[in-house]
Amino acid sequence: MGVTRSKSAGKPSSLIARAALVVAACQLGACVETSNLYSRDITAVTPQCDPVLFIVSLNNDDDDGRGGADLNQARLPANEDNLRIFTFNHPGAAKVFIGEPVLVRGGTSAVGKGANKRVRAYSVNAAGAPGRAFAFNQVYNTPVTFAMEGTQASGGRNDFGFEYDYRNAEDQHVCGPGAQGTVVDAQGTISVEKGHGTNFSVNRKLLIDSTVSATSTWAPAGFNPTWQYDGTGTIATPNALNTNFTSQQTLTPVANRDAHHLAARVTDSGMSIDVHTPLNITAPVHAEAPAAWQTRPTRTVTTPWLNANPGNISLFSSQIVYELQDQFHEDIKDSAWENHEVQIQENIGLVLTSPIPAVNAWMGANLNWTRPWVNKPSARINDNLNALQIPNNIIVVNNAGRLSFVPGLQAVGGVLMNLGTSTHQWEASVDGALPTVVTNNSFSVATSATRPRGGGIEIQLTSTYGVVTP
Repeated sequence: MGVTRSKSAGKPSSLIARAALVVAACQLGACVETSNLYSRDITAVTPQCDPVLFIVSLNNDDDDGRGGADLNQARLPANEDNLRIFTFNHPGAAKVFIGEPVLVRGGTSAVGKGANKRVRAYSVNAAGAPGRAFAFNQVYNTPVTFAMEGTQASGGRNDFGFEYDYRNAEDQHVCGPGAQGTVVDAQGTISVEKGHGTNFSVNRKLLIDSTVSATSTWAPAGFNPTWQYDGTGTIATPNALNTNFTSQQTLTPVANRDAHHLAARVTDSGMSIDVHTPLNITAPVHAEAPAAWQTRPTRTVTTPWLNANPGNISLFSSQIVYELQDQFHEDIKDSAWENHEVQIQENIGLVLTSPIPAVNAWMGANLNWTRPWVNKPSARINDNLNALQIPNNIIVVNNAGRLSFVPGLQAVGGVLMNLGTSTHQWEASVDGALPTVVTNNSFSVATSATRPRGGGIEIQLTSTYGVVTP
């Protein structure tokens, strides 16, 4: 009975209970997802007059998400980055002869696919995009550029190579000692607990303060990577092949989505290969109201005519179900939650007030609101607004047996209850960290009409609730 705000079911579980649930879920194989990392080549090769050693990655990831390794596709994905770029341009030369890559042992061609091959090569246009297969054993006018893709991991370092010969305009030799290379098979995985969210591999998003583990493998032997992250987080490196990464309480900027990467990187001869994954660090920072409340964010409900005789008053009954969202205005459920809980709380009990002392006392005894933090595995806020069957004696005075409404409500604009200069705020957090206001709603109940009746005054009360989501 009375004015109530029904809070969402559920209270924060104890740490012991939560840990027990997590262990049980893990034992069922439901909590940890292992996701593959991508690989890429970094830095171009610009052969001059000194011997060249280079590395190129095995193109066994799936950059375009079509399924299967990119090296098995006839055409390169538009976003292909497992390519080592070679640019031939020497200030003392006008031409260059580029020989076909061959295996060091046996001297057979290393171009193509299969156990006795290593690479494919593509011409590169002026815009830097790879195109048709590059033709070796030809003389080109400089500058000339091609892209090399690894198709089979090397059996050892520098097990294939090619010759090149810079020439002047008269076809006379300038220099060109040759190049030797290694196709590096760089692979990695990242293990993330899904929690109440979504598998990490779907959107590459983590909640703040999440910890993930990552591993990498490299062949041929001898490549020892370093782990790095170009965003905000902490890397703990037990050894070169394994690491733990903990995201900090700094959200990935919206403009930098997928721009920050956790990577295990090898640098050799001035070139780099890494295995990496985008990490987008998120938290609940927005609340999306239902479509009906977005199109009509302010609602009013007016009572029938009320008299001061003993009875009850019903003001309103409504519900708003908000979906909690991250900084990208996408459902926070789209991120991996690891061991964390999204939580909510509100301030209505701190800011709702009345100029009528009896109403204040009654609200203090009957108001039901969400405080302190409450776990929300559903990632929803159920904002139930109910003011039903209020005993009207809290707004009625008895003067020598004559009942009437308190003087403040006997004129249009008289306030029954409101938020004063404050707003009704819902906050969201991750285990109480990074609390963020997700609503700044308005609320008031006031006299909207009066009329004389039976020697007294009847009134109508209008309740107004406005939704504002920053």
